[in-house]
Amino acid sequence: MSDLHAAAQEAADRQARYEAILAPYIANGRAFLGQEVNEHFRPLMNCPSWLTYRCETDGVKVKKTPLHRDMGCAHNGDDVANHTKFSNAVYLLRNEPHKRHGVGFAFTPAHPFVGIDIDWYKLVEGSAQQDIVADLLKFPTLTTRSLSGKGFHLWGYLHTPMPTLGALRQGLLGCIEIYWSRRFFATTFDVWRDAPIVDATKLVDRILDKHVELGGTLDQTPNSGPLPPANLDLETVLIEVRYMSSLRYQEQAYLFPLASELGDPIAVARRQKALANFVARYPEAGRADGLPYDANKVDMSIARTLAQKTSNEAHFIEVLRRLGILRPERNVKHRDALNVGEKQTGYYAYTFRKALGLVAVDKGV
Repeated sequence: MSDLHAAAQEAADRQARYEAILAPYIANGRAFLGQEVNEHFRPLMNCPSWLTYRCETDGVKVKKTPLHRDMGCAHNGDDVANHTKFSNAVYLLRNEPHKRHGVGFAFTPAHPFVGIDIDWYKLVEGSAQQDIVADLLKFPTLTTRSLSGKGFHLWGYLHTPMPTLGALRQGLLGCIEIYWSRRFFATTFDVWRDAPIVDATKLVDRILDKHVELGGTLDQTPNSGPLPPANLDLETVLIEVRYMSSLRYQEQAYLFPLASELGDPIAVARRQKALANFVARYPEAGRADGLPYDANKVDMSIARTLAQKTSNEAHFIEVLRRLGILRPERNVKHRDALNVGEKQTGYYAYTFRKALGLVAVDKGV
């Protein structure tokens, strides 16, 4: 066989191998055509944030390449001007089957939806991460199988901005990515948990907390976007926090006590019970303060919640004082990661600035 024929045969073999790799991905991406889509997708289908994609491979990994709506060439998936209605994306998929392999939902600041991508296959059998992720998968929101069939997509929404989340988070617990205002989900409509899409604020908080508890850190670049107001009075802030859908009618709402409740015996009892249950989520980690819980993680969790409604550090300190967990001796100086060599800031200021996304910290594991 000549060198030319050998090269042609090698190319044909490679193409056949690539097609075999891509075949199940393409089949999963198109499987919903001709079927009735689950009614719980209706809020997503009503949102004009859809695109089409093409599956590509280098023989090892499969990549979903977003396509231009009109020309069908590779295009930036974050370009809002290229997004379209669900019906139009489906029309393009049906009419250009050799070019477009599926539809995807794009996450943008224009809507409140958030996507949580769990690559289950990356977890070590019997590991702590696997146990935690198995528990996270119990969260009662619409959950679908991923395009590969080896993972899950959890759909939720965040009606209140979370500065600590950023546009996306990757590498959480070794298998989780969270998309909020960037990227897209290649959507299969293959339902694993049949449930309405619900507020995922508590789920996102749990993922971030568990990631840190297992020794990870959060890859946070300084926030350049708008911050919550700093000039609201504390009582207004607390009412807004307690009215958040993740806290409304929940025991944890009592962790943000109003001034009028401080002397009320019933409110005091509820607050003490809520605090006891809350700190129990953060077991003591051998810190020198001798407390039976990890106070730094408790502080950060409260700071993250407040940071959704206020950027006033004094509000954070006052809430800790009202809860009886303020540690004045802990307010030692920390080097501010934004102003190395220029400024020193106290522990509580540093913690709250981290919650606001104003401090850069190391990349997570």
